[in-house]
Amino acid sequence: MCRRAVIPAAVAALAFAAPAAATAPQTDVFTRPAGEAGVTGDCDGAPIAARFGVTIRRTLFFEAIGQVVRVRRRIALDGTLTNLDAGTTVAVRGMRVLAETGGEFRATGSGVHFVGPGLGTVAIEAGIERETADHYLEHGRRNPFTDKLCATLAPS
Repeated sequence: MCRRAVIPAAVAALAFAAPAAATAPQTDVFTRPAGEAGVTGDCDGAPIAARFGVTIRRTLFFEAIGQVVRVRRRIALDGTLTNLDAGTTVAVRGMRVLAETGGEFRATGSGVHFVGPGLGTVAIEAGIERETADHYLEHGRRNPFTDKLCATLAPS
């Protein structure tokens, strides 16, 4: 058989071959309304309480034989931070994406941010974390109690 006939025959065979049966991703959504406020830190000695609601969208990804190969969680936060001594409150929001693949864990996103008067959007926790069996990397702002947040929550 000549090469010219083999190539079209091979292409035709591939066109009619059954595709590999892949399992579609599975997504679940969990929502928890804001609960009781809890003290999470301080600004110049004044206790700061956080109160968050959370929505978690978890997606499972599968390989062809149905084994989970990746888990992604998209976490949306919506809440408040309150200076308990002054009674001042600021609305805060955030987005975090957690991904687990094989032996790696990765967290990325804005963490938490607020919009302050004259400040615009201020990230008070943001960055990336990545962990494997051999290595841990953390990059970004991990201390939420910044000077801008504390100034916004200070007594008027």
